[in-house]
Amino acid sequence: MKQKLYPFSAKKHAHDIELIANIQFGGETEVDIDRTALNELRLALVDSRTGHNSPAWLTGKQIQLAKECIMLADEYRANYRR
Repeated sequence: MKQKLYPFSAKKHAHDIELIANIQFGGETEVDIDRTALNELRLALVDSRTGHNSPAWLTGKQIQLAKECIMLADEYRANYRR
């Protein structure tokens, strides 16, 4: 059985997910996100942009992770700018 896929704007939110990945992998701040899931999400976004095909089509778990990354990126930016 195929998983249902949902559209997600890679063009609009890729920078948020990349920011969280940089924080996670750079060790700057502890971010409680599964590294494997984060890498899979990043690959899905890159795949969608390769063919200039926005939106990216993500699974429900990937959408949930993407939304969490967007929220964390907003929080990080708000605290960093102070």
